[in-house]
Order: sequence, then C-alpha cells, then structure tokens
Amino acid sequence: MKKTLVFGATTVAGLVLLAGSLTTVDAQSRGLNGPDVTASRVGLDDFNSTDDFAYYGTVGGIRGYSMASTSCNSPWESNPVPDTTADWIDQPGNARNPVIAQNLYRMARNGNRLEQIGMSWLKHSFCAVSEDTCGNCNGTSCNSLGIGCADTYWATLNGGPSRVGPRWEINPVGVGPGGVHDDIYTNPSGSDIAGKLQVAVADIISGDKYFAEIQYVTHDEEFQRRWNNASYRQVVFNGTTMSGATPGQASVQRGYSGIQAWQDNNPSVEIVRFEDDPGVGRFELAYLVIDNGNGTWTYEYALRNHNSDRAANRFMVDVPAGVNTSNLGFHDVDYHSGDGWNGITNFDNTDWAVTIGSNDIMWSCADFATNNNANALRWGTLYNYRFTADTPPVAGDITVGMYKGGGRDTINVAVLIPDAPDDPVCPADIADSDSVDPDGVVNVFDLLELLSNWGTGGPGAAISSDGGGAGVVDVFDLLDLLAAWGSCNP
Repeated sequence: MKKTLVFGATTVAGLVLLAGSLTTVDAQSRGLNGPDVTASRVGLDDFNSTDDFAYYGTVGGIRGYSMASTSCNSPWESNPVPDTTADWIDQPGNARNPVIAQNLYRMARNGNRLEQIGMSWLKHSFCAVSEDTCGNCNGTSCNSLGIGCADTYWATLNGGPSRVGPRWEINPVGVGPGGVHDDIYTNPSGSDIAGKLQVAVADIISGDKYFAEIQYVTHDEEFQRRWNNASYRQVVFNGTTMSGATPGQASVQRGYSGIQAWQDNNPSVEIVRFEDDPGVGRFELAYLVIDNGNGTWTYEYALRNHNSDRAANRFMVDVPAGVNTSNLGFHDVDYHSGDGWNGITNFDNTDWAVTIGSNDIMWSCADFATNNNANALRWGTLYNYRFTADTPPVAGDITVGMYKGGGRDTINVAVLIPDAPDDPVCPADIADSDSVDPDGVVNVFDLLELLSNWGTGGPGAAISSDGGGAGVVDVFDLLDLLAAWGSCNP
C-alpha cells in the first residue's frame, strides 16, 4: 500500500488517512526482545525493487535529491526475533514515530578515502502500512509497525515538502520533551531543493564511487539493537539523475551504515565501533594507512557519529616527538536550509581548527557550553582527519572528545598511528636530564656524563675515533662533543 497526503489541492496517490485514525494510541505489551527496525531498501520502490530516486534541480551549484526507503520490523543477522510492534505514533505532544535521514558518501576511485558529501532533513514517518516485503507480516493499525511488516516511503514522499523537519530537533537516543521525539514539522522554505539531500556539483567527480544511506531513528528499540538502523547501497550519477549501481534489493547492504562501504571496497581499511558512554551513544571509526613509497605514509581517519546526542568536538592523534608531518586535512558535510540550533540558522559549517602539539595533532571546535551552534560531529554525519608522516604505522591511540557533558569527557580508541623515529646517529648525544638515554640534543648533561667517565670505556668513549687511547674517554672525545654542541644532527 501507499500513503496519501493532502497538500492544499494536491493529493499524493495511495492510502487515504481516515479521520481520527491517529487519535488513539495503540495499547502495546512489550515482549522480551522488543522491536527491531532496519532499512531494508535504499532508493527502491516497495514492490518490484526498481530504482526510486528524485531530482529537484540545481541552485547555486548545489543539487537536490531524495530517495525511497523501506523500514522493516524484522530480525536481521543473529539478532533475536522482534516480538513487539514498533511505535509509529505521530500525535502532537506524543510523537513516537521514527524519523528518516538520507546521506550520501563518495569514495575516491583508488579506494583510499571515503567522505560524506550530502545529507537531508528528516522525514517524520506516519501511519505504518503493513507490507509483506520483509517477512510474514502481522499487520496492525497506523500507530505501529507490526512484527515482520514493512513500511515504504517513495522518493518524492521522503523529499517532502510536508512532514519534514531539521535534524537539530531530534535526540537520536529517542529522548525529547516528555521522553519522546520532538515532532515539530518545521517545513523548509525557500528554493525547490530546501531540505532535500543536497550535494555540491563540485563533489560529484567522475570515476569515484558513491553510496546512498538511509538511517531510521527510533525511540523504542533496545539500545543494543540500534547498530542496524542504517543501510547503504552503491549508486551512480548520470547527469542530474541518481540510480543504483546494481539493480534490486540484493544491492542493499542492510544493517550497515555507509562507512562500511569503505572497508567493503578496500579490505585494508579497519573499522572500530565504540560508545561515548556505555549504552548512551555510538560511533564508528574507519582508518587506513597508505605507504606512499617515498619514505612517507598517509594516515586517513573517518569518524561517523551513529547516534550520540552528546556528539564530538575533538579528534586527537598521538604523534611522537621527532615525527615530521605535512598535508594536514579535514573534511565535513554542510548543514543547510536553516538546520541549526532552534532553527534560526544553520549549524556553523566552519572547518575544525587544527593544532600541532609536541606529541599530538588535534582537530577541534568549541564545546556546547561555549557555542551550541558549533560544528560538532552530530549524529548521522561523518568527518575526516588526515595527514602525512615520515614514519610507518604502529599500534597506538586516538582520542575523541565529547561536545556535550553528561558522561566521560574523552574516549581513547586503539588504531594505527605514526611510530616514533629511530634514535639519531649522533655519538656525542650520550645522556639526557634523567638518565643516560640520548635526547636529541648535545648539552651540559652529555658533558657531565662524559667527564664522570673520564679515562674509562664508559659513555663517551666512542665519540671520537682520532688519537687518544682506543675505547677510552679522553680529550679527543671532549673536543668532538664540544664541536657537536646543540641540536643533534646525524
């Protein structure tokens, strides 16, 4: 079945919403497993699985798109079978219906980089229909999606303009006023592409690969079942149209967000999934280290916020002293159509500032208390951090800092980072302030160490190979140490 919405004199064909059908909240008893909502189709219609994408025009170098989506309340992979209907209630003040996000990613043709290049406002779902496209459907009323049932929104319905709201209104953990989602239909106004899946023409590069993603945000699933709320599918561009790279439902990577496409297309990519606090919000970090073949390595990190309302505002990579870095980069995806705090303006799209410390590189923006409109890594978005270093990778940590309070401030994640450089070949560098280990500088500590071993074969005996007693600290070693005074140069 399809849905009908009346927009003035315009009727979208399908199911007619009967008056009063949304005024009664279905009485539901929760089973042991609860509901499990996944996106079973991305850019496909509900019956014959043909492509369903819409294009709305180009304004100021930005294109507007939308795509169809189908949700299922059905088991996926090894998850327990859902035994509870999923809430689809969209009454004012009692909004317990999922919202639907559309995202687009681009992967470089060599497979070495994945970036998010587009996102939409949110479709607020309504009146779940009972389709038999994901299992044996146990149909219910409009207010819930039955066990084994599907619900489809075709591309133009997901594109609005009605029942579409900005992302800032939604807490992805499902906690809004009164413990439910905000459900304020702040319909976008302005151009024909307002609120649509917006993509800059400059970001559509021939030869690269593209992946469309649908993410459902629910309020009534158990937290551990929310990893599978996003699904992706590879797509292609043909002029101003978007289509599936391969046909049919089998092309949908169900239960996996777009970041998984990077690893699926480049097995060298590693993905780590973690929580900001146990049972609160989730992130996905993908990374790749590329040997450039010239004594340097490129470090690529992509961090996706799956459903953390606390968001992230810092990304720090441990980089040991002595490592030379270059080509520092950052990439984000732009908010649009007035999607910002309280809907007054867009969230700040300013790139994160980068700081090179003595032992790290950090990208950051302001925290929530300082600027509630800062360009934090909010849910349903992916940001990139990259640089080139002159040392190969080794196991280490990156640190993700949280934008909002309410839990731990930072999370350490095990990844690959640049290794420390080899000790320089500098015979005169024989001590530091704490021990006899070299520290990269020839100074008074090295002099004192040499004098304390005068006439012996201790530290300093190998500084000079000219004159004096072989293997003994003497005046020739002293003269060579003084000649090398300062920074140690091999």
